[in-house]
Amino acid sequence: MYPWIRVFGDSEVAVRVPSLLAALLLIWLVWRWASARFGARAGALAATLLTVSPVAVWYSTEAKNNIFTVLFSTLGVMALDASMRSRSFRDTAIASLFVVLAFATDAQSLLVLVPVGVLVAWIALRRTPAGGLSWGLDDAGAIRRAAPVLLCALVAAVVITPWVIYKAGHASELTRRYVGYFDWHEPIRLLILWFPTGGAIPPLGPEHPGGWFGDREGWALRALLVAPLVLPAMVRGARALKGSPSGVVALGAILWPVVLMFIISEVMVQSGSPMRIYQPRNLLVILPWFCILVGAGLASIPPGPLRLVRTILPLVLSLCCTLAIRTFRADAVTVNTPNPDWRGALRWIDAQDGSSPLPVASNSMVQPVWYYSPGRDSLMLPGRTELAKELATLSAGPGFAEFWYIHNPHWGFRVPPEELRAALEPYRTLDARTFRSLRVFRLRRD
Repeated sequence: MYPWIRVFGDSEVAVRVPSLLAALLLIWLVWRWASARFGARAGALAATLLTVSPVAVWYSTEAKNNIFTVLFSTLGVMALDASMRSRSFRDTAIASLFVVLAFATDAQSLLVLVPVGVLVAWIALRRTPAGGLSWGLDDAGAIRRAAPVLLCALVAAVVITPWVIYKAGHASELTRRYVGYFDWHEPIRLLILWFPTGGAIPPLGPEHPGGWFGDREGWALRALLVAPLVLPAMVRGARALKGSPSGVVALGAILWPVVLMFIISEVMVQSGSPMRIYQPRNLLVILPWFCILVGAGLASIPPGPLRLVRTILPLVLSLCCTLAIRTFRADAVTVNTPNPDWRGALRWIDAQDGSSPLPVASNSMVQPVWYYSPGRDSLMLPGRTELAKELATLSAGPGFAEFWYIHNPHWGFRVPPEELRAALEPYRTLDARTFRSLRVFRLRRD
């Protein structure tokens, strides 16, 4: 992005174009790969589902690295599959390149690349489709067949090891307030509700805190309504894919990241570690394979009077949810939290301040302040006590007799509305305005 914005600028459109280009390439890759292995109909349906998926659309139009992680991870899996077929140096080098690029964008790529690498090696080590396995190191044929995966693993290890050493020395920086525990029901929520709808369907009925039939958003009831449209296609797709090596790779790219996430989460919980690693986007790498699974399932629907209806209903569902998150559900909690307008908020603050910029405090990140209003003093509140106490401590210090407070209800540490009102009562609110999910207050200590 550093050279990109110096050529094309940093407008809202310009900073999102690279993600969009990566997404379009990903759609083409899914269509080409799935069509070559599972038929033209399956490839077309998989690519169409990826095109209209609200999750894919959201992450394809944000100025972040997520869709690049998905692109390079998918290329890595496809290149590993190709290199194990050809066992050529060229294909192996390409696979190694994409594995490194995937890891360079985000470590979550390892959730799919590591188990799929093991899986394609296992497939290559089979003597015959009906025979046993050749695991012995003294078997030169087995080593030769596994050479592409072994070489990719070696290259990846060279790249990853310095990163692991560095991160081990900065473990305290790895914690995030917004990640959680990968409970047993999260895979259902992810595959049945999040990928097909992006959470665009509003809560239905009364809300129940916790339990199978509802967290605070009542997600399970919505999942039960969506399941008849999605689950049959997933089951059909699994049956269609399991009969071929490429199909097994596609299924493994869905199953094993989920299993790994569950194992890692359980190890952290059982060890007493406070660190949590799960948020839905950390399993975004399985989205293309989910689309291939559903596309293969829809393509296998037998001819009949309802074939067309059964085929297009999951696609229409995703398309409608995509339209919802861009229109009347744009500021609701759907695929991700609502977009904050930091650009607009900081420009408005600069215009109000004139030549005497006041400091900015926030319960969320303050890095956008550094970018959009450089030189302005800013502070992210630590969130270890109540907001009222933190603001009182802040305003009692030098330079904060009058300041801007930017509140984000979705990022950083969460503050209930009643706590926010109570925290602001001791101050005179000189100005206030809302910028998407951000609420901006100009406060003065009385």
